[in-house]
Order: sequence, then C-alpha cells, then structure tokens
Amino acid sequence: MLPVYHDVYIEEVTHRRQTTLSRVTFIVSAVMAVLSFVYGFLDRGAFFMCFLFTGLAFLCRWSGQRDFEINYTNGELEIDTIMGKSRRKNLISLQADDIVVLARSKTEPVQPYIGRRMKTYDCISHEPDVPYYCMIYKNSATGEEEKVLFEPGEKLLDELSRRQRGKIYK
Repeated sequence: MLPVYHDVYIEEVTHRRQTTLSRVTFIVSAVMAVLSFVYGFLDRGAFFMCFLFTGLAFLCRWSGQRDFEINYTNGELEIDTIMGKSRRKNLISLQADDIVVLARSKTEPVQPYIGRRMKTYDCISHEPDVPYYCMIYKNSATGEEEKVLFEPGEKLLDELSRRQRGKIYK
C-alpha cells in the first residue's frame, strides 16, 4: 500500500517594532513641518521647507511599518516583506533541502557562521525577550551561503525538523 501524503501549508506573520531612531525622526520632522508652516506666513520660502519636512515625516512613518510573512508550502519556504501595509516584496524563496542549519541564534550549531561575511536578512521583530532563529541556507542561484534571522512558529519548526532531521535544532 502506498503512503498518502497531504499538502502542508503554514503561514506566519512577524510585525517589526518601529525603531527609536525612526520614531524620533518622525516626531522631529512633524514638529519642524508645523513650525515651517507657521513661519511660512512671514517668509514664502519656508512653505517649501514645510513640504520637505512633511515628506520626511511621511517617509519615516511608511518605512517604519514593516511586516514579514513566512509561507511554507510542501517543502518550499518563502519570506516576503510588507512595507507600509501596502507594498509586498519577496525576499527569499528556497527549498527545504537547501537549508544547511537552522537553530536558535548564537547557539552551538550556528556558532561557526557568526562573524563570517555573508548576505544576511534581518526578519525579526526586535521585541525584547522574543527568541529568534538563525537559518543558514545555500542560495541555488549564486551557490553561496546566506543567513536569515527570523522567528518561526512551533508548527513550522516541527515540519522542517520532520523534513530535514539532522539540520534543524529546536
């Protein structure tokens, strides 16, 4: 009797916390936009500065809203970034067989990769006390190893460890 396989689909979303620098830049540019608007009644050139500071405030607010969506479908892992809740960009698309090692960050299995110069994708929320994982994979297009820092859920870790027994450390 042949075994019956079912399709596996796992979707997870990580919301990135806005950085302190981004928040401070937004507040300063919003205050400067208001001040230059008021000063614009005395000097017409200040209205131009008002538009510049308003644009900077909008850019800080838009770029500070970043989410990461992890999709796992039958051995294919995709990580997308969603900026400003409107623009989606595919960061990584790989097969589970391309994974070299996946473990909690700064633990023994990923220790040899710490400090090495490699392309790194930061897909973590930057929330305090939230554990994140480090995944090293071989990019099939370039043949080089790349690093992904992300926060996988328990279901995704279980499915990846079932598929790649010796490479996943929970």
